[in-house]
This record gives sequence, structure tokens and C-alpha cells, in this order.
Amino acid sequence: MKFLIVISVDYFCLQKAITFVSMEDFLKVVLILLAVYFGIKWLFRLLLPLLMRYFARKIQQRVFRSFEQQNESVFRQFNPKNKQTTTSSPKKNKKPVGEYIDFEEIE
Repeated sequence: MKFLIVISVDYFCLQKAITFVSMEDFLKVVLILLAVYFGIKWLFRLLLPLLMRYFARKIQQRVFRSFEQQNESVFRQFNPKNKQTTTSSPKKNKKPVGEYIDFEEIE
């Protein structure tokens, strides 16, 4: 039984060719297309969670690195060890304030 008519154009000779396709060939094409569709769908169900985990880890690492870089710059800015004085002030002589007095409570 002839089922489908496929029209193709031959561009070199500029003529149309009509081809008759049997029902078996049509069903083979449909089954192959369905198999490819469901195969790709199945692969995406398996691979999509893995890909999402991979990209989530990459984004997490980028955010963590940028957070560390920001903290390092803030730490360097406010760290007293790294302070650079632009003007040098003369050192003041520290005078002794007084002697230590120990106070006791009286009841």
C-alpha cells in the first residue's frame, strides 16, 4: 500500500520528482523519531540534575572567592599592622603617672 507522497526538487535539473513511500517505511521513520525523542528526554532526566549540581558548585565557588577577596581588602584596610603613616610625629616621652594603689573593701 502506498501511503505518503514526498516531493523533492532537483535544483540542478529544475524538475520535481514524486516518490511514493510504503506504510512500512513511514512507520519506521515515525518509530525512529519517537525513539530519538524519548531517548533525549530520558538522557535529560538523568543528566540535568548532574549538570545543575555542577553549575551550582561553580557559582558557589565564584561567590566564595569574591567574598574572600572583599574580606581580604577590608582586612588589609583596617588591620593596624598594615597601617602606613604619611606624617611622622615626634615620639612623646611618657611620664610615669604614679604608683599602683591596691584598694581593699572594708565591711
